[in-house]
Amino acid sequence: MLAIGLDMLIYPEGTRNTTDQPLAPFYSGAFRLSEATGNDLLPVLLFHTKTILPPGKFFYCWPHRIEMHILPAEPVAAKNSAQLKEILFNRMSAFYSSHH
Repeated sequence: MLAIGLDMLIYPEGTRNTTDQPLAPFYSGAFRLSEATGNDLLPVLLFHTKTILPPGKFFYCWPHRIEMHILPAEPVAAKNSAQLKEILFNRMSAFYSSHH
């Protein structure tokens, strides 16, 4: 997909964050893919998803406004996947904390 110019959306926390923390620990797949392909990462945060999709409910939705925040892209150059994962987790956590 990336080779033909399409973008990919990968949720580094998995499908849903069921922890009591703003962000669950990230899986490594998106960061390994970025390192392997040289594609920069564009971090996106969605706010209020736990309100509309409460943990423990299967496809149960409450109406509520969702906020999408697109942060500046993180260049891959000279970083390995573990570094990318740590950098983006810290950036996204800091953004979440400062806006909630």
